[in-house]
Amino acid sequence: MAGLPALNALPPRPASPFPGPRPELTSFDDRLASLAAVFPLYDLRNKHSLREFHGLELGLCLMLFILEKMLHFEPCTYEDAEGFVAAVVPRLTGKQISRTEGVQLTQKLLDELTNQGRPFIYEFHSPLDGQDHQIKFRLLEQQPLSLPDRDTVSIRLTETGLDLLFKSREIYRDLQFSVMQLYLDQQIRRGTFEGALQTVNELGVAVTTMELEVEALRDQIRRNVVEAVEAPAYQRLINRMKQQLDRERETFANLISLVRETRRNLASAPSGEDERLASVERLDRRLYEVAQRHLDLFNHKLELNLLVEEALLASLRSTLTVRFHLEKEFLAEVLRQNPPGQVLTRVGLLPLLRVRLPRLLGLNTFLGPQALIGRERERPPEAVPEEMDEAARRELEAAEEERQARTVDLLQRCLRLLLEPLTTGSAVHLSRVLAGAALDGWPEEEVRAFVYLVLLLHQAGKIPAYLPWDYVPGGSDLAEFALYQLLQKEPSLAGLGVVTVAAGEGTVTLPYGIEITDLVLRRGDGDAV
Repeated sequence: MAGLPALNALPPRPASPFPGPRPELTSFDDRLASLAAVFPLYDLRNKHSLREFHGLELGLCLMLFILEKMLHFEPCTYEDAEGFVAAVVPRLTGKQISRTEGVQLTQKLLDELTNQGRPFIYEFHSPLDGQDHQIKFRLLEQQPLSLPDRDTVSIRLTETGLDLLFKSREIYRDLQFSVMQLYLDQQIRRGTFEGALQTVNELGVAVTTMELEVEALRDQIRRNVVEAVEAPAYQRLINRMKQQLDRERETFANLISLVRETRRNLASAPSGEDERLASVERLDRRLYEVAQRHLDLFNHKLELNLLVEEALLASLRSTLTVRFHLEKEFLAEVLRQNPPGQVLTRVGLLPLLRVRLPRLLGLNTFLGPQALIGRERERPPEAVPEEMDEAARRELEAAEEERQARTVDLLQRCLRLLLEPLTTGSAVHLSRVLAGAALDGWPEEEVRAFVYLVLLLHQAGKIPAYLPWDYVPGGSDLAEFALYQLLQKEPSLAGLGVVTVAAGEGTVTLPYGIEITDLVLRRGDGDAV
């Protein structure tokens, strides 16, 4: 047509503003394709003929019905869909529909979900190449079906429809971590190391997400422990930690072994594999970092259990110390129920009377205001003796000195158990320290004290096993005092230097079902295990 420029005369498309591919956008097209599967369902909200029937909800219900049929290896016929829609519509709208309306509604719904037999096509502009692309998919497929009594149509979910429903389940979120680990294993075996590094980074994000969930649960437990423990999020996280952490830890160990074996093979291969070897080394370092953070989740699980126990005890103590007003909260409620005289006497009056009745009983002695002294209120000055009896004071001091002596002795036993293996080696794992049933026979409170000391040492990161050091006697830190006394008594331990404490691989199970991360203790020379 006249007046229109030729195609070859059109101005060239502007170049992409990105000088090169962005690594964070490499999976943009695939991710958008996964998101597009929900577009047809969401479009049902805007269909005028389906608006009064809640098209989005009804469409998802029908897809779930078809999935249930497929799980039982039964064909979902057109008549089955009609019967299901007729049964579900009253639940959504609160009113019955006729058979004719059910047939028309089912036909309309299937036409929308199958796009009149054509694939859904959505266009998008990709930031990777600056070009327009298309996404094609089907949610449902229909096929002719011959039954003994009639010919009909069977309805099935396509791979895209199945994937959409699978991703909408909570179990998909719980199993996503394990699926990513299996995917990483396949990437390493195929030699796609750059893609494997991206998968490891995604695993790191998943670990961070779980750490944030644990932190959020800590805050909820501190605010209201009862509501937090009964919440589905707490139960789901605890069940996941119980059922999957061990399996995920073993998978991480296998992946690390596979990566290191691959690195050894590439290192011994002929020249020309330098770039792949560098990629594997980066993958090895990053995978080890993520695995260590995953091991810390075992400590988070133990800390979460201890926090719940402490919060429940605090809540119980608070409940038992709540004060109430006898007249307003107890006697008023009894009178409001208008009980018979004998019941009123037995329930409302007798509990308020004194055990030893005075000779002259006045009603104001129990009907007057109740004098309640809170525990937090200080005693009257006359009730507190000005000076404690000397014998009682000496007895109290002796009991306190005995308690501190027992605590220091227990701390020295724990520290000696941890440090003695380093006198013959440069490093030792906690699992090796406890391999010889070192804690067998210890009471539960002493084992828990050992665990608490180990957690404190892990947080500190080092143990000053040397003399002299600037220790000021008289402090309140009994662990520091116990270590100082132990080093003075045993010079062999005082020559270890600065002992570093770091998380290792795996976990250690202690008596009474306690489980902690396997720590690594190293002497000051820094030699490896």
